[in-house]
Amino acid sequence: MQRKGLEPDRCFYIQTYRAIVGKDRINLDRNPTPDLAIEVDLTSFSSAAAYEEIGIPELWIYRQQALQIYLLDNHHYVESSESRLFPGLPLKQ
Repeated sequence: MQRKGLEPDRCFYIQTYRAIVGKDRINLDRNPTPDLAIEVDLTSFSSAAAYEEIGIPELWIYRQQALQIYLLDNHHYVESSESRLFPGLPLKQ
C-alpha cells in the first residue's frame, strides 16, 4: 500500500501501544497507525484532509494560538470540541 509522505510533529500510540512495543521500526502496512498525530503550524499550514489517507484516528493542529481537534469519521476528518482519547479534558482551553 502506498502512503502519502506526511510526517506529523509528534505522533502517539495510546490505545494500540501494545502492537508496537519492542519494535525498532514501524511499518504502517503491517502495524496500526498511531492513535494521535499532532501538528504545530508556525510557518507552514497543515491540512486535515492530507492525513485522511493515512487514517490516524485523531489529529490535533495547533495554529495561531488555537487548537483544532479532528476525529476520523468514515475516512474524513470532522472537527470536534473534544478528544475521543482524552474525553472531558478541556484541551482547547
